[in-house]
Amino acid sequence: RYKGDVYVGGNPWILLTAALAQLVYRTAAEVAQQSSVDSEIYGMLVDAYQVDENLSTADLAEQLMGAGDGIMLRIRHHVEGADFHMWEQLEKNSGDHASAGDLTWNYANVLSAMQFREKAQQAMAQEVVV
Repeated sequence: RYKGDVYVGGNPWILLTAALAQLVYRTAAEVAQQSSVDSEIYGMLVDAYQVDENLSTADLAEQLMGAGDGIMLRIRHHVEGADFHMWEQLEKNSGDHASAGDLTWNYANVLSAMQFREKAQQAMAQEVVV
């Protein structure tokens, strides 16, 4: 959510976490199709996702995929023990489920992130035309 958020304890929401994964996968797909990345944008990616500096676009796309996968694995970590039921929030200190259960938009965002991951993989498999 955002720094200082206190709504219902300021806990992370699964739907927003999945939306972040979508963004990272979309970025990986876009980077994979470029011959270079603007240095200012690259710097923001380094700051946001702790990717290595001075990578080729292919390697940068791979590291972004890894960042997206890490986000999705974190969701899995918290929902796997509950038979993949997704509550609205995860309690920020314990990781326990909090608030409303089985929200459709959580499932929709997780599935959407998975689709964006597949699109990113397809983009990465294509040859970049310079």
